[in-house]
Amino acid sequence: MPALFDKKVLFMKAKVNNQAIKIFKRAQIKDLLRRYSYQKYKEVKRGSAIIKDSNNNRVYLDGEVSNNQRYYIVNI
Repeated sequence: MPALFDKKVLFMKAKVNNQAIKIFKRAQIKDLLRRYSYQKYKEVKRGSAIIKDSNNNRVYLDGEVSNNQRYYIVNI
């Protein structure tokens, strides 16, 4: 009988507010943010904060996480 989890799961790293987070490949920003802090995720979802990348571009919750990228949560 084959094992259910035969395939190797690949992970990547990203930073949120200078804290390293290990997350699965193809993760969205909302997955990364929930792993970092569910409280901050709710703030972004509510609209009282936004997420920016290291190039100062605004990033949305349904965006894709890039490997070794830095993200910052900014209160509005």
